[in-house]
This record gives sequence, C-alpha cells and structure tokens, in this order.
Amino acid sequence: MDDPLIILLALGAAIALWSVVMGARERALAAARRVCDEMDVALLDDAAPLVAWRPFRSEAGWRMRRIYEFRYLDHDQAVRIGLLVWEGRRLTQVIIPEAEQTETAPSVH
Repeated sequence: MDDPLIILLALGAAIALWSVVMGARERALAAARRVCDEMDVALLDDAAPLVAWRPFRSEAGWRMRRIYEFRYLDHDQAVRIGLLVWEGRRLTQVIIPEAEQTETAPSVH
C-alpha cells in the first residue's frame, strides 16, 4: 500500500462519503425544523440523529432507508419524539406518535 495513488483514492472516497453523510444529516435537520414549525412546537437540541438505516429494494434498484429521530416540546410542555423516514434522497414519511406515547422529561432532584 505504498502507492500514493491508492492512498489518494482512499482519502477521496472517505471525503466523498463524509460529504454525503453530512448532507443527509443537514437535510434531516432542516426537515425536522420544518415539521416543528408547521406544528408550532419547539425542536429540542436542534438535532435529528440517525437512529436506523438499512438497504431496501425499490423499483429503481437498491436504495438506503434512513430513519432520523427528533425531539420536540409540545403545547403541554411534554417532550415528544418524531421520526423522519428517508428513502434515498427523498423524505417519504414523517411519523408523529399519538399523545399518549410521550417521553417524560427528566426530573431534577
């Protein structure tokens, strides 16, 4: 592996992968912000981390399905969790659980 071309190709591939991952993360965060704005709720932590991913077969061939989670504060001040499902570069589903499926905010003692 002393060949500089191989090292440069590996470095280029790593940078390209990092760029794709960061772009997907930024699109997910922007979508979480839009969803929260539409619901008139506060997005918590300004974050939408990737919680699951797997390949799937579509009519167009193999694609990656990614699920991002975001937390928001609803009108009753309860912390809730929403999910964004992406197939390839397309947002295909926004999942907002029913009110009884809440996460309790941590209490401070």
